[in-house]
Amino acid sequence: MKRPTTLLATIRSHHLYLECACGRGAEVSVADAIGRLGHGANVGDVVDKARCAACGAKSVKGVRIVYKGASDTAMAGAAGKVDHDREDDGGVSDW
Repeated sequence: MKRPTTLLATIRSHHLYLECACGRGAEVSVADAIGRLGHGANVGDVVDKARCAACGAKSVKGVRIVYKGASDTAMAGAAGKVDHDREDDGGVSDW
């Protein structure tokens, strides 16, 4: 697998979904990963440290960056009910 280099600090409101070669998958909060690996860590660093809780292998066969914030806004937009005057920081918080 090609090692992704996306800097975690640029996607801190996201999660990473890691899939093991055994077929199991798990989500990792990017904020938690930054807390463990530091502000300079990237997605590849998480992949390098990952170990499957089911089989114990360190064989990540796939990784996806998943945005989980503001789903209520997205659903309201899909229904045509977005309040465009509402201030929203997009789920990104300052350190």
